[in-house]
Amino acid sequence: MTKRGERFPEEERTHGSQSPGVVQDDEELERRLPPGVRETGGPAIPLAAFTRGALQWSQAEGGASVDRSTHVHVEVSTPQEPRGTVKAKAGDIRRLTDALDIRLWSITDRPVLGNRAHAEIQREPRGMRPGRAERDRFMEVWRGATALLRTQRQEDPLGKPELKLLPNTGLEIHWRSGRDGHLWRVVQVESLAEAVRAYIGAGLLPQADAAQEQARLEQELMGRRSQHKVPRSGTS
Repeated sequence: MTKRGERFPEEERTHGSQSPGVVQDDEELERRLPPGVRETGGPAIPLAAFTRGALQWSQAEGGASVDRSTHVHVEVSTPQEPRGTVKAKAGDIRRLTDALDIRLWSITDRPVLGNRAHAEIQREPRGMRPGRAERDRFMEVWRGATALLRTQRQEDPLGKPELKLLPNTGLEIHWRSGRDGHLWRVVQVESLAEAVRAYIGAGLLPQADAAQEQARLEQELMGRRSQHKVPRSGTS
């Protein structure tokens, strides 16, 4: 496989005086989702997180913007405008190759005013639009509900998840900070069972308590759904 720097020299130099250095393989990267888009459970991440156009480098737009988690020193969401964040290791992205075992993606540090943690991911050769299969494989690297809850617990051990019912009867896990109660992450899940699995995988719930917790949540959500029902008009 092509090594870092063999074909992508931009990766091997810093870009600006505010740069914390070249992006290392063991670094965690994070991508904030567009407004209104939520993280999804399991390995699937909304395609809106990375459009094919965003992954195609251009002179005007650069590549897909990400932040280097270690170097982020500002809040990434607010209680008034919650939005999801997906995460991946730089090395996992760089290991993706084409049929000839040639690397597909480069990751370059690109500090911008007010954000020294900014970096860019682009399909190489620079300017080439990624194929759908390439983008699908790229998306599999980014992590879903279980890993995100685990990461959040490590960052905020006093925080807690809350299961929320959406108007269309969908489900979201909201993570509230243990420090100030603010909403920091929103993770969409396909089912209550998936939410319970995410809790277990993140170490928030013992496996032995899974059935009891699922039954409790089912009863709670049944009550919430009945409250969302619109009463029928007319007299009985």
